[in-house]
Amino acid sequence: MLGCCRKKKEPLEEVVVYLNNETANSTFEYPTNKINSMKYSPWFTFPFKNLFEQFRRYHNSYFLLVAIFSCIPGVSPISWTSAVLPFVLIILTAAVKEAFEDYKRWRSDVEVNEVIYQKLNPDGSHSDVVNQDIKVGDILYVVENEEVPADLVLLCCSDKREGVCYVDTANLDGETNLKIFRAFDPTSKMKKDQIAQLKGVVRSEPANETLYRFIGNLQFDASPDAVDPRIVQDGESPAHPLDEKNLLMRGVTMRNTKFAYGLVVYAGKDSKLALNSVEPPSKFSQSEKRINIVTLIIFAVKMLVVCAFTITSAVIQMNDGDGHWYVPITGLDEFSSSPAYNGISVFLAYFILFGYFIPISLFVNLEIIKLTQAGYMMGDDDMKVIVDTRDGPQEKGMSVKNSNLNDELSKVKYIFSDKTGTLTANKMVFHECSINGTSYPDSGKGKLSSKVKKDDHIRDFFLHLALNHEVLPEENEDGEGMPKYAAPTPDEIALVRGAYINGVQFLSKHKSGLTIQVGKKKLVYKMLDAIEFTSTRKRSSVIVKAPNGDIILFSKGADEVMFPRIAKSVKKKIVTKVKDALTAYSVEGLRTLVLGYRIVDKKKYNAFHKAYTKAQSSIGKDRDEKLAKAAELIEKDLQLQGCTALLDKLQNKVPWAINYLIRAGIKVWMITGDKQETAENIGHSCRLLSKGSHLVRVVKSKSSEECRAQLVAARNEMAKFDKVSLVIDGKSLTYALVEHSAEFQDVGKGCETVICCRADPLQKALVVRMMKAATSEVCLSIGDGANDVSMIQEAHIGVGIWGEEGTQAARNSDYAIRRFRHLTKLLTVHGRYSMLRTALMVEYSFYKNIAMFMAQVWFAFYSQFSGQTFFDSWFMTLYNVLVLSLPPLALAFFEKDLTEEKIGHYPEVYRELTRGLYFTTFTIVRWFTSAFYQSIIFFFTIYFLPQAFWENGQVGSLWTLSTMVGTAGVWAIIVKGMTITRRFTWVHHAANFVSFVAPLVLFTIESNWLGFFPEYYYEMNQVLSAPVFWFYALCILAICIVPEISFDYLQRQYFPDDWMIVQEVKPHQIGVERKHDASLGRHDSNGGFDLNSTKRK
Repeated sequence: MLGCCRKKKEPLEEVVVYLNNETANSTFEYPTNKINSMKYSPWFTFPFKNLFEQFRRYHNSYFLLVAIFSCIPGVSPISWTSAVLPFVLIILTAAVKEAFEDYKRWRSDVEVNEVIYQKLNPDGSHSDVVNQDIKVGDILYVVENEEVPADLVLLCCSDKREGVCYVDTANLDGETNLKIFRAFDPTSKMKKDQIAQLKGVVRSEPANETLYRFIGNLQFDASPDAVDPRIVQDGESPAHPLDEKNLLMRGVTMRNTKFAYGLVVYAGKDSKLALNSVEPPSKFSQSEKRINIVTLIIFAVKMLVVCAFTITSAVIQMNDGDGHWYVPITGLDEFSSSPAYNGISVFLAYFILFGYFIPISLFVNLEIIKLTQAGYMMGDDDMKVIVDTRDGPQEKGMSVKNSNLNDELSKVKYIFSDKTGTLTANKMVFHECSINGTSYPDSGKGKLSSKVKKDDHIRDFFLHLALNHEVLPEENEDGEGMPKYAAPTPDEIALVRGAYINGVQFLSKHKSGLTIQVGKKKLVYKMLDAIEFTSTRKRSSVIVKAPNGDIILFSKGADEVMFPRIAKSVKKKIVTKVKDALTAYSVEGLRTLVLGYRIVDKKKYNAFHKAYTKAQSSIGKDRDEKLAKAAELIEKDLQLQGCTALLDKLQNKVPWAINYLIRAGIKVWMITGDKQETAENIGHSCRLLSKGSHLVRVVKSKSSEECRAQLVAARNEMAKFDKVSLVIDGKSLTYALVEHSAEFQDVGKGCETVICCRADPLQKALVVRMMKAATSEVCLSIGDGANDVSMIQEAHIGVGIWGEEGTQAARNSDYAIRRFRHLTKLLTVHGRYSMLRTALMVEYSFYKNIAMFMAQVWFAFYSQFSGQTFFDSWFMTLYNVLVLSLPPLALAFFEKDLTEEKIGHYPEVYRELTRGLYFTTFTIVRWFTSAFYQSIIFFFTIYFLPQAFWENGQVGSLWTLSTMVGTAGVWAIIVKGMTITRRFTWVHHAANFVSFVAPLVLFTIESNWLGFFPEYYYEMNQVLSAPVFWFYALCILAICIVPEISFDYLQRQYFPDDWMIVQEVKPHQIGVERKHDASLGRHDSNGGFDLNSTKRK
C-alpha cells in the first residue's frame, strides 16, 4: 500500500505532514509527485516483460512450441520459415501495439511531470518548482485556470471574505458544473507572509480512492512566535477538523478564483486521481471460457492422435524393418536404428503438422472484433442524447469500458435496477406538503407565500427547508429573481426552490451564516453545526443561531428514522395526520421527507458541540461511530413540523422499455429506498407491476419466523398463477438475505418482476450477489449514483447511467448509457449481433482449419505414419493469415440474422439467446461434424478419380493431389460460409472473391518460381490444365454443400427456431401490426427502435 508517512512497509494508520518543516517531512518515505503510468518501466525491460505477458496466454506458448520444433534439423516435415514467420509476425504485431501504447503513456507523463508551478518559501517569496519535484509538505501557489498538481489542504484563497474557491472537477468525475471548496477556517484570512510562517501538523486518514471523503485535523504550534494568537485557545491549540470541503484534489482546475495557497498532503501515486486510475479486475464472458475449453479439447485430441500415430509408426518400423526403404523417417538422411530417436522424430513431426488445427489468427481476430463491436455501440445514433456542456449542447453516446462482455449482453436473465435517476429523471419538483397536520396541495405552485407572515407553522416549515441543506447559490447576471442553485442531489435544490416560491428565500451562504429573506426582511442565521446525511442515518440536521439568539436544531429525513425522534408531547392527532399525508403522497409515487425541529438550550448545545467536534477531529476507524453517538445527543425530542412531497417523473419511454424487457424473457428487479406505497405506485406507472400479474407481498416482518412464514406463503401462492410479482421491504430483506435465502431464492426465481423497497445500498449488492450465486444466469445491474456502485460491480454486467447525481456509477461500470430505454437496444440488438458474429467467426475459424488439415491425418494412413506432410509448407503458413483470413472477418463485422426493426418489434426472439442459440455445445458439435465429414470428402474423393490425370497417361504427384485438395477445399469452405450468411454486403463479396483466387495465385507463384520452390515447379499449371481437377472440384462442392443446404431447409420447414419464423415476416406485415401498439411508442415511422424521438428527454 502506498502512503505518505511511513518509515517501514507496514500498514498505514495516519498521514502526518508538518507545515513549513521540510526537515521533519523528509524523515518519512513520501512518494514523489512524479507520475509514471507506463506499463513497461524502465524501458529496457520491455522485451522481457512483453514476452512474459504474451506467453502467459497459453495459445501463444503452444504456437511457440510448434515454432521451436519446426526449427529442429531433420525432424520438421515443413520449412522452419513457414512455421516461424507467422508466429513471429503475430508476436511482433502485439509487441508493436503495446510499445506504441506505452510510448503514448510516456509522452503524456512527460507533459504532466514537466509543468512548472510555484511554491511558497519560508521567507514569503515564490519559487518555481517542476511538477515531478513537488513534495508532501510543500505549500503551493495555484492561480486561476491552473490545474491542481497534488492533493492540497486549502489554506487560503483570493476570497478573503468567505474563503470560497471554485473548481472544475471534470477530470475527476466528468461533471461540468463548478464545485465550491472552502479554505481552512483558521487560516482563510491570513496573508502570504503569515502562511509562510505557520507551524503545525496535519494528521489525516491514509491515502484512499474515495473522491469526496477526507478526514483529518490540523493542530498548530501553540508558541506565540509560531502562530497567530487568534487560533490559540487558553494557551493551547486544539485539533481543528478537516473535511472533504477543504481538500483540492489533483486534476481539478481552479475557476473564478484568482489564487489559492494549499498544503500538499497526498502526492503522486497517493493522490486520489492516481488511486482512481487503477483499472478494475477483468471480467470474462462465457464465450471466452468456451473458446478456451474448445481449444483445450482440440489440443488434447491432437496429443492423443500424435501419440497413437507415434506408437503405430514404431510398431510398423519394428515389424517391417528396412522393407520400406523408400519411406524413411521424416527428414533423416538414413534410417536410424534407434527406436527412441525414431519415435521422438515422428512425435515432433506430427506435433507440428497437427498444430494447424488451432487457427493462429483466431485470437488476434477476437481482439479486433471486440473493438469493432464496441465502436458499433458507441456510434449508435439511437443511443445518443443532446447534453448541455460548457461548450454548448453536444450529442453524446454510450461508452464501453469492458468489451470482453459484449457476448454476455445476449444472455441477460436478471436485471437489477435502481429507481431514482435510473427509471426516473431525477429532476425533482416540489409538489406539495403537509404542515402541522394540514395538507397544502397548491404549495408546489407557491400559493402559501401570502400565509408565511401570518402563520408561524408555515413560516418555520419553509424556514427549515431554506436552512437545512447543502445548496450553494449563484446570483443571476441581472441580480434579480431566484438564484441558480447547485447541490450534490437534485432533491435538495427542489426543497430550497419550494421554500423560495412560497416566500422564504435562501439568498446566500457565507461564513457568518445563511441569509434568508422573508417578505422584504432579510435575516441572517448563523450556522453552528451541520450533521450530514448518510445512507445509514437517513437524515440530515443543522444547528443554527437565530437572529433573536435562539439555538435551533432542524432535522429532516425518512419517516422510519424521524418518527422515533419526535417528542412525546406532540399531539397524536397531528402525528396521525402527517402519517396519513405520507401514505397519500406515497400512493401517488411522490418522494417524501419528514421535518422536525427543537430549540436547544446553550448548555446542551455546548455538550453536543464538544463531543461532535472531538469526533470530527478523530481519524480512527471508529470515527463514524463517534459521530453517530454525538448526533444522538441532540437529534431527539423533536417537534413535528410536517412532511414534503417531491415529484420525480419517469424517464421518457421507461414503461415501454420495461414491458419490452419483460416480453424478452428478462426478470426485472427494482431495488429502491422508497416507502412501499411509493415503490408500488412507481411499479404500476412504469409497468413493472402489470394488471395481468398477481402481486404477493413480504413486508413488515417483525421477526425471522414471520419473514419465513410470509416467504413460504408467497411460494405456495405463486403456484396458482402464471405471472407473479413480489414486493419485499427492507426489514424483511434483512431476514431473507441472511437466514432464509433459500426460500427467498425460490420466490425470486418464480417471479416475473420484484420490487425491493426500503433497501439500503448494502442490501442492493447483497440481493445481486445472492441471485448471482443461486442461478447460473447472467445478472445485470444498472444505476446512476454512487450508492449503486457496489451493486453494479457485484453483477456479471454492470451498466451505469450518466445522471444528475454525478458519474460515479458510469465510471465504475462495464457499459455506460445515457438513458434507461437505451438498455433495450444494448441487450437485444448489440448483444445479439455481438454473440452471433463472435460465434460464427470462432466456429467458422475452427471449422475451416479442421476441414482442411484433417487431410494430414488421413494421409498418415497412406504414408506409413512417417510424419510426411500432405500440404505444401507455404500453403499451410498462409492459409490463416492470407488465403482464408477475410471471410471470417466479414462475418464478424457485418452479419445479421434479423433486422433491427424486427428485433424491436419481436422482443421474444431474445428468449432463444438466453436459452442458448449461438455458440452452444450443439452448434460446436455440428460445425465440427461438418468439418470432419467434409475433410473425408476432400481427401478420399481423389481415390475415385482415374489415376491418369492427363491425356498422355501421366499420373499426378503428391503435390498434384495436395494442390487439388487445397484449391477445391478452399472453394468448398467459402461456399459453406456463404450458406450461413444471412446478410450479404459488398464486403462479403469482396472477401469471398479474394479468398477464391488466393490459392490460385499462391500455387501459381510457387509453380513458376523455380529458385524458391524447386520441388513445386509447374505443378499448378499442370493441375489447371487437367479436366479431372475441375470435375473433382464440382464433385466435392456438390457432395459437401448439398447436405448442408438440405439440413438447413428441413430445420427451417419443420423445426424452425423463433428467429427463423420472424425472419420470414414481411416489412408490410410489421407496419400493420405496429398500428396496434402505437400507444406504447414502440417504433418510429422508419421502423426499428424509436429511442430518441426527443433526444433531450
